[in-house]
Parts: sequence; structure tokens; C-alpha cells
Amino acid sequence: AASGIVGAERVVDGLVLSLLLFVALQVAEPLPVLPDRIGDLTVPVSVVPSAAYTVLAMFAAAFVAMGVFYWRREWMRGVLHRILGAVSPRLADLAAGVLERFASGLGFLPQTRYSLPFLGITLAYWGINTVSVWLLVWGAGIDTLTLAQGAAVLGVLALGFLAPNVPGFFGTFQLSLYAGLAMYLAPETVVGPGAAAVFLMYVLQMCTSVVCAAVALALEARVPPTALP
Repeated sequence: AASGIVGAERVVDGLVLSLLLFVALQVAEPLPVLPDRIGDLTVPVSVVPSAAYTVLAMFAAAFVAMGVFYWRREWMRGVLHRILGAVSPRLADLAAGVLERFASGLGFLPQTRYSLPFLGITLAYWGINTVSVWLLVWGAGIDTLTLAQGAAVLGVLALGFLAPNVPGFFGTFQLSLYAGLAMYLAPETVVGPGAAAVFLMYVLQMCTSVVCAAVALALEARVPPTALP
């Protein structure tokens, strides 16, 4: 049940973020010719828009699949058994069980007293992150980046977090930010003030995580442990 809730949260969160990136790319169109290098690194920035549309389609499909499985469980089980059962009945049962557990996490959506605050907080969270990216880039000396472009940069950064990564997303974090900035800024700006913005953003992100963890540990230490039955 816990995995289902976490899975549903990730799908909804990813869908909202993908929609944010999609809208940002429509409002703030990237440069006509996107670079294939950032400094000395080969980074094909031209694939970013198509990757964004692909990810949006993936999250939309995952959300629809979970929704169908939640509301039409028996029908979806039959579809899975017809498709996967021809290869392996055990595989069909396994896939159905996994989807059913994940779909159970969508149980909060029909309950507006939970779903509306969740969606509101999700939108507020990514909105604050967008403004934060825009302000930090502006503070690093780049005053030409618009708020819509900042939203696109944030969306590209989130794309880099989709797949499992090294601890702290080190490397992926920087490359994703560089790719996002390179969609709108000249190469010399990306490796100049943009490098300062990327460095500061990573350091601040790590510091925020460490501080939050330290506060949580301190508060947890003050709470007496619950006696086990």
C-alpha cells in the first residue's frame, strides 16, 4: 500500500512537471539552432524538446493506466492476462499484482478534501522552484532569462532525475542545468555566468537537504520511541 501511494505520487508529480515543461516550451521557444556542445562536453541540447514530449507522453500513459486499473480492475486484469498470459501466466499475475498495488495509491484522488490540497501544494512547490531558479540565474548575472524560460530550465533539470543516478545526482544535475540554459542563452553565457548559477544551485540544493535532514533527526530524537506490541 505504501509503495502504491509513493508510485501514485511520483506519477502525478511527474505528470504535473511534464505539463509545466510542455507549456514552458510553447511559451518560451528555444533558440532556432541548438548547440551540440557545452564547452568541451558533447551535450546534444537539440534532443531536449523531443525528450520532454516523450516524457510527458510516458507519464500521461502511466497515469491513464493506473486510473483504468483503479476503476476497472477486473477488465484490466483480463487485458493483461490476454497480452502477457500468452508468454507467461506467472508474468501476467506479477504485472497485475504490481499494477494493482500501485493503482491503490490513487484512492485519494476521488476524495477532493485530499486530492485538491495535494494538487495545490504540488503546483505551489513547482511554482516556487521555478521562481527560485529564475532568481538564482538572475543573481548570477543573467538578466535576460524570462520566468517561462526558467520553468523550462527547471523541467529539463527534472528530466535528469528520472533515471537512477549516482549519489547526490552529481554530474547529472550539472549537465541537465547546462542543457536547459543552453536552450536560451549564448554558449559563452552558459559557460560563464551560467556556470556560477549551476554551481550555486547544486550547493544550495545539497545544503537544503542536509539542513532539513538534520532538523528532522533533531526533532525525532526528542520524541520518545513508541513501545512495540
